[in-house]
Amino acid sequence: MPTARRKLLCSDKNYMFVLMECKAGTAQPPHSHPHTQVDYLLEGEIDMQVGNEVRRMHAGDIVQVPGNVPHAFCRVYQDTRWLEFFTPAREDILPREEQKEKE
Repeated sequence: MPTARRKLLCSDKNYMFVLMECKAGTAQPPHSHPHTQVDYLLEGEIDMQVGNEVRRMHAGDIVQVPGNVPHAFCRVYQDTRWLEFFTPAREDILPREEQKEKE
């Protein structure tokens, strides 16, 4: 079964860098959040939906997702890795220990 894995690289209350790794065949339903998101594809090939537009992305491509805009990785063609940048940091991704420190 295809899977996606997220690894928090660094963050503070103003930003967050996350490494995403997805196996071929993985997909995600559209979702939105108030954070600005920027994705930079490191390797692989993926279809990324932002609003009503779907864009094929390859290594070296970058996409910006404004806050509150529905988006998703709707198809992963091969094992793929990309960096996600969020501003401000997404509290729902922070490990529990870091959430407690920020309270």
